[in-house]
Amino acid sequence: MPRPKGLTEPIINKKCPYCLRTIRTRSGFNRHLSIGHPEVVLTEKACSRCEQVKPIQEFPPVSGSLLLQNGQIRRRAACYECKSKGDRTNISPEERTAAQRGHRRSWAGRRFGLTLEEYDEIFEALREKQGGKCPGCLRDLGEVEVIHLEHCHKTMKIRGLTCRTCNVTMGMAKDDPEILRRLANYLVDTAKLV
Repeated sequence: MPRPKGLTEPIINKKCPYCLRTIRTRSGFNRHLSIGHPEVVLTEKACSRCEQVKPIQEFPPVSGSLLLQNGQIRRRAACYECKSKGDRTNISPEERTAAQRGHRRSWAGRRFGLTLEEYDEIFEALREKQGGKCPGCLRDLGEVEVIHLEHCHKTMKIRGLTCRTCNVTMGMAKDDPEILRRLANYLVDTAKLV
């Protein structure tokens, strides 16, 4: 059975024994039990990665989370063992770059309707046009951790490639050049005071 777009775990369509509601995924079933039935105390749950049913203590707690209605601590979807295997610190820089590039390409496909080949063409053309540098901070795009496909949020037209800092700065300024000019003037004026 094909998975719906965006769903990362298998569909199980399991019935809740308390209210007979059908729940699609294993993590959804666990969440339904803990939130929908506070009287139920979970003693075990299925790992989202290895799909083995393990005691609840083998899952790391969600940091900063409040207690659930049943008094239990909210737990992560993956067990300690799988979390340590899939920890990002164990990935080589080459693998991380390839994974990020793959993620960006699939995101661009969903967001802009581009195929992987079209995305690669646009990416390389923009990189060449910009001389391999971020237009804001002039850092070499080969040195930044994540390269953003910068676009207009109104028209969805792709404008260029930026580093994360410059992309977030433009987003926080609502893509308004006047806000950025005023802030630049403010920095120049206050530099004289210091």
